[in-house]
Amino acid sequence: MRWTKNWGTVSSGAELHMLAHAERTRKRLAKKKWDDKNKDKNRIYRYRSYARKFIRDLATDDDLKELDELIHKRLND
Repeated sequence: MRWTKNWGTVSSGAELHMLAHAERTRKRLAKKKWDDKNKDKNRIYRYRSYARKFIRDLATDDDLKELDELIHKRLND
């Protein structure tokens, strides 16, 4: 018998596999529900991530200067 995180004891590997599959399914459905409910937050997280990746890995010096100008302009408005 094995002790599992939330289900007590299980007697076989197949039973453990079914329980793990059920948990993955629950997590996937919960994530989909949260995503559907929070589309705006997800969009902000995604664009913020894209911007950081661009600045960190892809931007040239000219790109960084332009972004700096845009940021200063936005902060001063």
